[in-house]
Amino acid sequence: MFIPIIPKPVLILHGEQGSTKSTLLELIKMLVDPSSIRTLSFPRDNKELVQQLSHNYITYFDNISNIRE
Repeated sequence: MFIPIIPKPVLILHGEQGSTKSTLLELIKMLVDPSSIRTLSFPRDNKELVQQLSHNYITYFDNISNIRE
């Protein structure tokens, strides 16, 4: 995560309720990203998504059941 010139993987956590998925992602974000916003809501349009991705080093979205085309 700390080498800027290499591509970054997409981490997708899946598990039972209460298995600390969100806590793990918050911990990773606190260690790596200086942004004070921890959890973001998934944007409704592509422009918002681009803004969120450009303003955060790590972006994770909690509780997404589907993504529109």
